[in-house]
Amino acid sequence: MNISSLRQFFVVELIQKFGTWGGKKQRMNPYKKAKLNDRNNDLSKNWYVEYQFQHPETKEWTRFRTWISSKLKTGTARREKAKNPKNMIFLTIG
Repeated sequence: MNISSLRQFFVVELIQKFGTWGGKKQRMNPYKKAKLNDRNNDLSKNWYVEYQFQHPETKEWTRFRTWISSKLKTGTARREKAKNPKNMIFLTIG
């Protein structure tokens, strides 16, 4: 999933939840880049991907986390799971 389609997904989520995106004058991104927290590459700990979204009216940032299964035993497998766009389908503002 490229950044353009990901941004479109987030904007659609905002419009569905809040009924607005702030008009055409809105120039800021309503999200911060997703980050994988791999706990210093420690496979014994839970890894997660963290996202942040900005509410269009209050301008407050809300953090969301997608946990990566600890059943995946290699760092490569966990990173591939984190990159999988199917994991992003759950993202909603709320």
